[in-house]
Parts: sequence; structure tokens; C-alpha cells
Amino acid sequence: MNTLKVRKIVLLALIPVLLCIYILQVVSGNRNTVKYLTMEEEADTVLITKGDGTEIKVFKEGDAWFAGDKKYPVDESTAKTLVSEISSIKILETVSSSAADKARYGLDDTAAVTAALYKDGKLLRTVGVGKASPTAQQTYITVDGGKDIYLSSGAITSDFAKSMDDIRSKKVYSLDVAKVTAATATTPADGSFSVFRNSEDNSWLGGDSSKVSSWISNITSLNVQSWAPENTVLPSEAAGSVMLTAEGKYIEVTVYATDDESKYLCTCSETPYPFYLSSYSAEKYIKTAADFMTEE
Repeated sequence: MNTLKVRKIVLLALIPVLLCIYILQVVSGNRNTVKYLTMEEEADTVLITKGDGTEIKVFKEGDAWFAGDKKYPVDESTAKTLVSEISSIKILETVSSSAADKARYGLDDTAAVTAALYKDGKLLRTVGVGKASPTAQQTYITVDGGKDIYLSSGAITSDFAKSMDDIRSKKVYSLDVAKVTAATATTPADGSFSVFRNSEDNSWLGGDSSKVSSWISNITSLNVQSWAPENTVLPSEAAGSVMLTAEGKYIEVTVYATDDESKYLCTCSETPYPFYLSSYSAEKYIKTAADFMTEE
């Protein structure tokens, strides 16, 4: 048998083997092909249902986002993150199609979080959110009640595990420091003192101008550490309070000592809800005239 015939026989024998390898590569490639599930309609509501039955409704009204029956304000960035993670899903692979595996991936009825998107009352998509992957950068999910369990990109688990307190906006107020014209601070022991902006040169009267200016800059915006339960009973006496005047508007913040030295219970005229501030933040609102004396 000459060399040419041997080569032909070898090549013919390899054809089935190569074909099998090709088929396996195609099947494997199809199984692991990244898929994108996107939506054309822009949702205006996200309904989050926890495994224990707790529901959190985040919805858009006009140009603003709110949460719950009491319409707590929600930061637009927070709301849009919740919407986008469900409306635009990057599926990395299908890990199972067996209902028996749902518990393994945190997708059984007692563990899974269900996130549903709506537009004008119409259901657009429902996603079961299960466990995060070991890297915490992927999430096991189901889509629209389907049997397939997918590994999707993104830390969806942590975002949809948030409580109402986590989702609510932490912002209470924000002022332009240049528009603040006066401030009055009060404490039980020392009473009240006031400072005023000199309209001619923008200096502050009533204390060391540089000290007052630095103080005012530190209290022209306020974000809560956490929201207090709405049935919280306020102490009978405040530790201190500050009234700010800006463009004819008055904003008052009152702070109360708590049993926990690391935080204070507070109220503000800009929100009907009590909240907590760290000691560091709250003590900016507990000031006396002595704090702003001119150094000689």
C-alpha cells in the first residue's frame, strides 16, 4: 500500500471523529451562549415580594419615585437600579431545568424574592431572585414563572433583599450655603443664640465669622443614618436644635439623646418622620454661643 492511499484512509477515518467534535462544540457553545432579555416598555412600578410575604411597592408618580402606601420618597437612582436589573437581564447560562433544584439555588417559595415590573397596571415581567453566586456578582433567577434556572449577571440578590428603610431616600434637605442668611441654635442649659449674614460682605455677625461660616457649611444638607419607627416616642426634652433661614424659608432640626451614645434621635420640619443621626452628625446641631467666640 503506497503512502498516498494510507493518507486517504487516515483522513476518511478522521472525518467522523472531527464531525463528533464539531457537534459537541456547537452544543456546548449553544448551552453557554450569553443571552439578553430586554424590554421595550419602561416600567413605572416594581413590586417586590419577599419569601415571608412582605411586599414593597416602588412606583413612579409624575417625575418622582415613591415607596409604600405612605409614599416615602425614593431616590431616582435607587428606583432605576431596581427597574433596570429586571428589565434588562444578561443571562450567562442555564444551570438547571429541574424544580427539585429550586431550593439549592434559593428559588423555592420560602426563600425566593419575586420582583414584578408593571406599566400602567400591566404586568411586564416577573423574576424570581434566588441566591448570589460565590463571587456575589451573579444571581440565580427564574423568569416569568418558567422552569429554567438561569445564572444572570449582576448583584440582583443584594439589591432586592433591601428593606423599606434601605430603599427610602435618606435625604432630608439640601440648601445652597450662599442662600442661608441666619441661624439660631438652642440648648436647654444655655438658651438660644443667633448669627446673621452681613449682606454687604457676606461675613457672619454674632460670633467668629470664620467659625460660623464653617459651621453653616456643615449643616446646609442633611441625610439620615436610618429612619426611626413612626410610632417612636420623642423624649420630653431636646438636647439641642437649630433653625436655619434661607430665602425666607425656615428649616428646624431638633436632636434628642438616646440610650445609645453612638446616635441621636432627630426630627426636622422638612419631614414628618423621625430619624437617627450618628453622634458626629447630630452634634453639629447642638451648639452654644461659646462655640463661636472670637479667639483673642
